[in-house]
Amino acid sequence: MKETRTELYVGIFLFVGMILLGGIILRFGSFSEHFRGKYPLILYFPDAGGLVEGSEVRLGGAKIGRVARFG
Repeated sequence: MKETRTELYVGIFLFVGMILLGGIILRFGSFSEHFRGKYPLILYFPDAGGLVEGSEVRLGGAKIGRVARFG
């Protein structure tokens, strides 16, 4: 009986630990970007030379989006 109770406690401890580990990975990893809401931002330039579709858009060194074709 005592072994069964110990195994139950170990199982609960491991389950809670795995949930916490998954939360930490989602919080500090780049996975959280996939859950954020996105919206299109359309800009018009007289000359867009050098812009390539699919390139990253950065603001202050942080990735904030990608260049997409419009029209």
